[in-house]
Amino acid sequence: MNEFFTSSFWFNRSPGMFSSISGKLLLGIIILFVLLAIASLILKRKKDFYRTLWGKTFTFFVVNAIIGTAINFFRQEIIPFLSARIWIGLWIVGSIAWIALIISYAKKLPDKKKELEKEKEFKKYLP
Repeated sequence: MNEFFTSSFWFNRSPGMFSSISGKLLLGIIILFVLLAIASLILKRKKDFYRTLWGKTFTFFVVNAIIGTAINFFRQEIIPFLSARIWIGLWIVGSIAWIALIISYAKKLPDKKKELEKEKEFKKYLP
């Protein structure tokens, strides 16, 4: 476990292929992202107030599925530098930051919906 916190662990240019468990885990995550992207696409096509939220989640899942597939390819082919563990770490950190942005956008939606309803109510009486 001490090796996990060393720079040689993260910046090793040829760490080798994934172990069977970690390879299957990454493949499972990629498949989950693809399935969630399809679900987001279906929800995005509905013409409702949350359409932009579903568009953002669709983009998140598609981009992360592509990045995960690239990481998996580079590790399986043992390509120097591109198969380094740091890319997995950066992918995880970037995904967490992106999810945080999507959640902050989703938290603002109820206020926007109330504002839109008030505006509709006000415009209802205008000629």
